[in-house]
Amino acid sequence: MRLLDRLPRVLAVALLVLVPAIQVRSAEGDSAARLQAWRTAAAETRRLAENDAPKAYAEARRLLAELPPDAHTTDRVRALNLLARTEVYLAMTPEAAEHAREAFDMAKRQQDRIGQAEADLNIDLNAVNEGRIDKLVEASTDAVKALQGGDRPDLLSEALLRSAMTYRRLGQIDDSVKTTLRAMEIARGTRDPLTLTYAYYGMGVSFQQSGHRDEARRFFQQMLDSARAAPSKMLEAYALNGLAITYADAHDFRTADALNNQAIALFRQVGAPFGVSFALFADAQNKLAEGRAREALPVLGEVVGIYEQHPNRIGLWYSLNLKSSSEAALGDKVAALTDAKRAAGLADSIGFPIYQSESARRLAALYAALGDFHRAYTLSARAVDLTTKADQQRVGAQVLDLAQRYEAESKQRQIEALTQRNQKQDAELRQRVLEQRWLWTVLAASAIGLAGGGLMLAQLRRAHRQTMAVNTRLQASEAELQQQTGILQSILDSMGEGVVVVDRSGSRLLINPEAERILGVFPPVSEPQDWSRDYGLFLPDRMTPFPPESLPLARALAGETAADVEVYVRNPGCPEGRWISATGRPLVDRSGEAQGAVVVFSDISARKLADEEIRAQNQSLEQRVQLRTEELRLRTRYLSALFDTLPMLVWLKDTESRYLAVNESCAALVGLSAEQMVGKFDLEVRPRARAEAILAIDAEVMASRTRRTVEARIDGPDGEIWLETDLAPVLDEDGTVLGTVGVSRDVSGRKAAETAREAAFDEAVRLARLRSEFMAQISHELRTPLNAILGYAQILRRDKRLTQRQSGGLATIQASAQHLLMLINDILDLSRIEADKLELRPVEIELAAFLRVVGDIIRVKAEEKGLAFTEELGDDLPAVVRVDDRRLRQVLLNLLGNAVKFTDSGAIVLRVLALPPSNAAKGRGAWLRFEIEDTGLGITPSQIERIFQPFEQAGEALRREGGAGLGLAISRQLVRLMGGNIEVSSEVGEGSLFWFELELPIARRPVGKGPGDERTAVGYQGPRRSVLIVDDAVSSRTMMADALSAYGFEVFEAGDGKEGLAMAERHRPHLMVMDTMMPVMDGLEATHRLRTMPHLDGLKIIAVTAGASPEDEARSLAAGADAFAAKPLAPDRLLDLIAEALRLDLVYEVAEERTPEGPVPPPEELERLRALALEGYMGPIRERANHLARQDPRYQPFASRLVAMADDYQSKAILALIERLLSLDAEPHPNSSQA
Repeated sequence: MRLLDRLPRVLAVALLVLVPAIQVRSAEGDSAARLQAWRTAAAETRRLAENDAPKAYAEARRLLAELPPDAHTTDRVRALNLLARTEVYLAMTPEAAEHAREAFDMAKRQQDRIGQAEADLNIDLNAVNEGRIDKLVEASTDAVKALQGGDRPDLLSEALLRSAMTYRRLGQIDDSVKTTLRAMEIARGTRDPLTLTYAYYGMGVSFQQSGHRDEARRFFQQMLDSARAAPSKMLEAYALNGLAITYADAHDFRTADALNNQAIALFRQVGAPFGVSFALFADAQNKLAEGRAREALPVLGEVVGIYEQHPNRIGLWYSLNLKSSSEAALGDKVAALTDAKRAAGLADSIGFPIYQSESARRLAALYAALGDFHRAYTLSARAVDLTTKADQQRVGAQVLDLAQRYEAESKQRQIEALTQRNQKQDAELRQRVLEQRWLWTVLAASAIGLAGGGLMLAQLRRAHRQTMAVNTRLQASEAELQQQTGILQSILDSMGEGVVVVDRSGSRLLINPEAERILGVFPPVSEPQDWSRDYGLFLPDRMTPFPPESLPLARALAGETAADVEVYVRNPGCPEGRWISATGRPLVDRSGEAQGAVVVFSDISARKLADEEIRAQNQSLEQRVQLRTEELRLRTRYLSALFDTLPMLVWLKDTESRYLAVNESCAALVGLSAEQMVGKFDLEVRPRARAEAILAIDAEVMASRTRRTVEARIDGPDGEIWLETDLAPVLDEDGTVLGTVGVSRDVSGRKAAETAREAAFDEAVRLARLRSEFMAQISHELRTPLNAILGYAQILRRDKRLTQRQSGGLATIQASAQHLLMLINDILDLSRIEADKLELRPVEIELAAFLRVVGDIIRVKAEEKGLAFTEELGDDLPAVVRVDDRRLRQVLLNLLGNAVKFTDSGAIVLRVLALPPSNAAKGRGAWLRFEIEDTGLGITPSQIERIFQPFEQAGEALRREGGAGLGLAISRQLVRLMGGNIEVSSEVGEGSLFWFELELPIARRPVGKGPGDERTAVGYQGPRRSVLIVDDAVSSRTMMADALSAYGFEVFEAGDGKEGLAMAERHRPHLMVMDTMMPVMDGLEATHRLRTMPHLDGLKIIAVTAGASPEDEARSLAAGADAFAAKPLAPDRLLDLIAEALRLDLVYEVAEERTPEGPVPPPEELERLRALALEGYMGPIRERANHLARQDPRYQPFASRLVAMADDYQSKAILALIERLLSLDAEPHPNSSQA
């Protein structure tokens, strides 16, 4: 009972002791769990950084802040590296540099090689952003060294990738490729997706930059698949960008753009600014390569903006150079030079000779394009020096590296050698060693136990007859031994390698299924000396039987260990043959005595097959290289033969413009042989000025990397010759300029022909100018007297005291002057057409009314010759069209006039038709066909083309009719100006058909002219105005003065522009009539000076000239004239111009509105006269009136009044008279009474 009473107290004491211990253990467990959870979160955040950098950055900062108290220093290093990596991705360059350096220093103190390597990789990535090439080299090298012998293949693969990229930036292509291949070997051994992604990336870049786009595309595709398996959107985007570049290299820009757009989208998802700029840069490169420089510029602007917001000197250098190239392609040389200079400044700040050299070349090309060849040459020389410096640095680095390797410790050399071996084989060997060590332990114990157990079993059996107790132990031992043997057999059966155990006599004790499968056959009994024969074992030559005593199992029986012996097996069970790698070891007991042997072997056929394939490929590659070398030798021979036999000058120079090769023609030009000229500079073989010019051109070609063609005149052995030279840069596969190649041809004959052609052209231009000047002068000289003749005729005819004979004489003078004016206009029109200076002035016309007027004019002439004239107008003609009515009327009247002129009997038809819609340009206007058909003399085929030549008149009949022979020539050219061509169909004696087709725009608004009140002006209202007439022609000046004086103006006269300026200063006239062509000072100069005088700013000026071209009008108005008029100028027209300029109200003579005595023509005749009056055709009105009087004398009073009004150009008065007659009940027509 006492013990039971004390039991609770004992338990309480025990609990007091145990609970704190349990609590301590529980706390320790919680702390470890928290640390493990933190490490798991860190690993997840590292993966997150590849897919969402901003989110990973926030998580990395949290992890660093919440680092568990019991965390190791390596955990802090890990947190710092994680934060630095996210900052690199987010382009936070200064922050990334600070955290990466802190992680590196901490890891180095703790000898944390993994942390140190991660920090080096972050420093490497950030060094690119900083533009620190020195830091880039150091970090990538240290990362690889730190990871040697470590178990982080993913980090080692990335380190090797960064190291390869560094080598490539330094121009050490061989080292870059070796490093890339090494990364690929490591990655294939691990099968880790991230490790493979980095390795495929390096392989893709290597093949892409060496021009093997198909292989590059394959590796970038594998990189894409591995990146998605990793998963890493960041690396997936880089893979897409790599694929895009391979398609762009193949000029498949559509696919490249699609892939690149996917990459840009992924980079934006990840939140990596430099990734976005990298892909945008590639997009701009594609656009520029495709000739879309204008589209590339805004993309590059975005890239430059990213690099300015997030400083990255190397990226900005590349972008500015490409932007400069785009601007140069668009012709903006100033902008291209500005960006190139900025890039050159960045290259100098980076301090890397390769970048500096490239910038110098770029600037040299731009200065050469701007014509600054001296600066271009200087920059080109600097580029060469920088390239040489970079090459020296690269060679020096390689020599130093070799020396360091030579002096390294033997252990380090062994490690370097081992890392270059096949990783797969190393993995297999390590696995085999582990299995064999374990196997040796089990087998040795089991085999020794087996051998000892057999001996003991025999003893027990003998002792069985002695004692039952010993028999019981024997049975137990035997059962235990059988159990161990079964366990051993199970182990052997489950192994992936073949295992054979023999006793010391060579008899088999154990064999596993894998051994039976690999060897194929197993004789029941085989002695050691027969093993090679019985199992079909051969040396590596696969023909010689393996010596039995050298087999691994035989050597093991002899007490020797034989490791990794390669044996070829071929027997009936394995007729195709296979390779095995075998290791034999002796089995010894505790005393060290050999009790048997064991051999472990594996099937290495796949590896051997791969090795053989590699060897075969190497042999094939060597053969291809030999064939290629021989092919190059043949090509060299062919090129040499071609080089020497070309009838041109051919040469090759290096970057210093030293001749490397020339043909005999080139050397002979400077009096040397080809051997003598090789190795010389131009300054040694040519005059200094010529040599310096050649050097400048060579520098431009090398700097711009573009071809150029130049022409130069030089002194040859037989005198001066012209050479045309094609120059091109010589580039290696990396785009480095090696020199120039040139070909020159003697083009002296062509230059002589060009000189003669230019002289002929200049002479033609001079003659054309002289002709134009002559025509202008002739026009002036002819129009000036005509101006006086027509003016005075009009003034005199107004005199009411004139007899009919006097009035008729003045009418004859006026008609003759008008005819002379028409001839002058024809000659001027032809001159303008030949000089391509005639311009059309389209207006809107009512087509039917226009054609009716033309018909009425011709009808008078036709009826005078007794010819019938008809108009056939299509029903579907447009009502209103837009055309130069003056020129179209000129063409129609000319063709119709010729028809009347050369037709003695029969009829003339004017036919106008609208062509079917199928023949018209849909929606642009109407196609009209104009036909003039007659029954006249006809034209022979040989004459048809002649009649369209200027001044040609085909046949005597044509010459009898008079004329200058210009009408058809002018008409054809006018129709061609309007978009058509005159065609002719004719038969001699039966008549002719002339036609042409025009496309005329259809006007939307109707046009029309209403009748006005035209009366003869006799003066103006208001105070008297003064007019200054400036004209060197006295007759013209006097005529205008007399006319204006009669109207009531105060008139002053001057004979040239200088005198006109003085008169204007003295009299301050209201208006000046200024002739433009005068001696001493012409009217244009005088007008210009008048416009500079402020006190004469209200003066109105009317320019008058005998030149009636649009150019004359434009020059006059540009000089400051208010209006323009061409001579001859009728007095009433001059008065209208003055009244319009001075805004005068004219005073008109009141016309006596009386109906002419006697009968008037029928309404249809009055309608014809009305149409002529609407168009202002006074000549046709006179002809029609006289024709009516001849037909019926009773119309003589009407005709006389009409002729008198037409002689005074009273078109509106005539129109008013006719319309009044049409509105009255006219006296019946004589023929109507007969009806």
